[in-house]
Amino acid sequence: MTLDAVRNTTPSSFLHNSTMALLMARLALRPPEVVAIQIDDINWRSGETLIRGKGDRHDRLPHLLEVGKALADYVKLERVTPRIPKTGGESGRALRFIRRQRNILNLIAVFAT
Repeated sequence: MTLDAVRNTTPSSFLHNSTMALLMARLALRPPEVVAIQIDDINWRSGETLIRGKGDRHDRLPHLLEVGKALADYVKLERVTPRIPKTGGESGRALRFIRRQRNILNLIAVFAT
């Protein structure tokens, strides 16, 4: 049923929906757990993702190669512009944030190849 829903999506949302379905199927996650994943929850070096479960429960799950590639493709192709926080003139914080985002994108590029 979930795969049929992914197949019937528009091309622009296919990557997003197929990545979500893959996370649910391969890591046995519930939809709210997948939706709650943020970019900072993905540790590319260790190959793990922080999962926010019910209540205050947090777990780290390892990426299977297929899941890691899907996440990397989604972040690389769908989320191309990093979110820049409003810093109120604290340019050092903003620059560190941008540098960190660039490092994440570099790691994704390595993982996706």
